[in-house]
Amino acid sequence: MFTVALVSRIIGMQRNFKRESLMIKAITFDFWQTLYADSEKNWRKRQAIRVKRCHAYLENRGYICTLTDVEFGLEEAYNLVSSLWYQHKGISVKRCMQRFAEVLEIRLETADLDQLIENLGAAFLEAPPIMIAHVKPVVSRLSENYPLGIISDSALTPGSFVRKLMARDG
Repeated sequence: MFTVALVSRIIGMQRNFKRESLMIKAITFDFWQTLYADSEKNWRKRQAIRVKRCHAYLENRGYICTLTDVEFGLEEAYNLVSSLWYQHKGISVKRCMQRFAEVLEIRLETADLDQLIENLGAAFLEAPPIMIAHVKPVVSRLSENYPLGIISDSALTPGSFVRKLMARDG
């Protein structure tokens, strides 16, 4: 994981060495807490939005579940992510929502699963993390000389919505 200070040092090194001598072929960044910062308070706000949106969607589609059921189902989906993360394994948002459906003991149609994932993404954009100060100019400068990539364990946040946030933030 690169910090802004380390990235600034790399930029400084560029002045003294040719790119080939550094042997750096590409630079990747972790999204969470490297490019964008989140807080427990904001995460809770986003989670509450997720619960409300998912509950409203399910209720509108005729599924029977309470707000508390949805909250518990999302917690269990997140727990699945967390347990696999400690084993250095990733999991898709779709699989998380399949776990959510298992916990609620409901059978979701593919369209419903996709729409619930859209609701998770909308909640992310409604209560987004904040871009860390000075990241934008550093990333911009690095992009002039290196291919850049972003890695992230997205948990309940679809990657397409992370891209939307970054595009929105420039």
